[in-house]
Parts: sequence; C-alpha cells; structure tokens
Amino acid sequence: ERETHLMLSFRDSRSPEVFEALYHSARPALLSWILHLCTLRSLRTDPAELLQDTFVNIYRYASSFQADCGTGFRGWARAIATNLTRRATCRSRLVSLDALPEGDQEPCDGRAGPELVLSTSEQSEKLRRAWFLMLWHYGRAYQELSLRDRHALELIEVDGRSYAEAGRILRVGRSSMKMIMFRSRRRLREHMRGAMEHRSLERLRAG
Repeated sequence: ERETHLMLSFRDSRSPEVFEALYHSARPALLSWILHLCTLRSLRTDPAELLQDTFVNIYRYASSFQADCGTGFRGWARAIATNLTRRATCRSRLVSLDALPEGDQEPCDGRAGPELVLSTSEQSEKLRRAWFLMLWHYGRAYQELSLRDRHALELIEVDGRSYAEAGRILRVGRSSMKMIMFRSRRRLREHMRGAMEHRSLERLRAG
C-alpha cells in the first residue's frame, strides 16, 4: 500500500514533502470514509473539518504508527477518523427550527457564481499552506512534551480511550488524568504561539 510506505517514511523523516504527498494520496479515500460515517450517524458536522482533524492527529502521532498492525495506514487512519466522528456525534445538535424558511418562502439558490468560485479556490490554497505551516509548528511543539504527556494525548485523542481507561494505563487517577491532558494541551498552545510570534517578528524585521 503506497500510503503505508509514505507514512513509514514520514514517521522516520518528519519530512513536510513526504507528509504532503501522503495527504494528497490518502485524502480522497479518507474523505469518502468520513462521508460514509457522517451519513450513518446523520452528522451535520462539516466532513472537511473532520478530515483536517484526522490529518492533524496523523501528523501528531506519526511515531506511534506500526506497519505490522495488520491494517496498514488505511486502517489506522480510519480508526482515528472514526473516533473523531464519534466525538463529533456526541457534540452535535439538531438544527434549530428558527433556521428553517418561514411559511411558503422558497429557499434561495446557494450555489456560488464563477467569481466566488475563483475567490474560494484562491482562499483554499492559502488555507492549505497555512494548515501545513500550522502542522509543522504543532509537530515541533509536540516533540517538546514529555513522554508521559505524549502518551496521554495518544491514548485519549488517537485511541479514543476514556480518561478512566487512560488513567489506568498511566497508573494515575481519573482527575489526575484530566489535569495531565489540560496541561499537555496548554503547553502545546504556548509552544505554538511562541513559535508563531517569533516567526512573525522575523518577517517584520526582514521587511
């Protein structure tokens, strides 16, 4: 499987070019899987958001990927997407009746015109570049965490375990597990914010 080889290469090299190749190769099939899950669960969350979150976790927990897990990259990535979809289902709510058309009003045509399509395409490219930059900063920040913090994030956000289950594995209580997760996420945000602010200052000085 091409994606499995790319994943192994990225796991060992952390090359942005390899990850981008993996993203473009795996994206169509993974998006189809997410769409399938959203249909089964009648989920209103944007599949593109779930896809992005899935690749964030793939990037974040690349070191935990094992080619001999039996399912390869596709099964591993689908498991991550499934866990994210399950959580999104728990958070989702029905659309309010206030958002529905009133009386006999016909809904307006929501299709975009040519100018909007072009603008959206340009914005999507800018967003893609920003997303890969964010992933790069995230990967750097993740490597700064302790082994325990990384293990905790993996148990909760990739494996989809409860705080109680993860706590048993790490041999801490449920409340302690929650505190570990809170501090780990806060450290990630602080590392990323500091790196991005430093990059912005360098650009201002260069300009």
